[in-house]
Amino acid sequence: MSGFVVGSFVGPASASDVDEFLSNCKPSQNKLELSLGGWFWAHYKKESTDIEAIVGDHQDEFDTKGKELEQELLTECERIKKEEPVRAKKGQKSQKDCREEAYKKFKDGVEKLAKKCKIISGKWLLYPSPESVDGIWSTVVHSLCLADGALAKHPAVMTAKVMVGLSEGDRTHVMCVYVKDSWDKEAVKEVWKILSEEGLSVSAFKPDAYTHLNIDSKHASGIKSSLYTKTDLFTKDEIAAFDKARQEKYDAKSKAKEVKKVVGGAEAEKKKEEELKMDGGGFDADSDSEDEKPKKKKAKV
Repeated sequence: MSGFVVGSFVGPASASDVDEFLSNCKPSQNKLELSLGGWFWAHYKKESTDIEAIVGDHQDEFDTKGKELEQELLTECERIKKEEPVRAKKGQKSQKDCREEAYKKFKDGVEKLAKKCKIISGKWLLYPSPESVDGIWSTVVHSLCLADGALAKHPAVMTAKVMVGLSEGDRTHVMCVYVKDSWDKEAVKEVWKILSEEGLSVSAFKPDAYTHLNIDSKHASGIKSSLYTKTDLFTKDEIAAFDKARQEKYDAKSKAKEVKKVVGGAEAEKKKEEELKMDGGGFDADSDSEDEKPKKKKAKV
């Protein structure tokens, strides 16, 4: 997704330094026209503080050969539409089954090419509402940039970013938490669990390789723009357990803040409202979206 760096921060850092960065870099605030469509970035200095360092020197090769793979996919999908039966017949697969085979061939080809060209990073996507984005960004940055943060301690996590400001008609921000290797399935799962334990609702995982090829949910082939969603990585029972634990954590914090409200009056109420935005609430209800663009408001009819 296109955009530019509006502000960035590199950990490990002290809590006071993290808080200072967050106070100056609130994604909900659009003080400068230039910030619209830009990004705030947060990094933890491990092997690299720059996501571009992961790409290597093979960008042109990837773009050229990747576009060839994409064209092969589009050509095959068009052939399937014209020549294969909608429903399976004796000796013939259905269009759906044929498309799934074409998708797998494309995905396998992209994976092989991406590994060769060292374009293997990817990201979990989150879609905070304008009301909650500052608190959710704060949760991510504290976890990533404090030395004892859960994301900071995981070797596969490299960086995070959040879109600054919204265009007219947008109803959510976009936030990305990057993982070094999209095809390291165990690491991708572990990062999802960390984010869930932080109280965050996470959507789909998309490789940067797909982003470079402009694969989105409206791609002409109909292919999914994500590599994984939580249902690809966990059982229904596991997801239900994670959701229950996250809700219990949220409820406990909410209850504690209600007590503060009674004791502290209006000041505690104000603080409660601000902190609730940090607890994983305020996400768009469509948690399985795969796009790297803000969701649009629904038109009135």
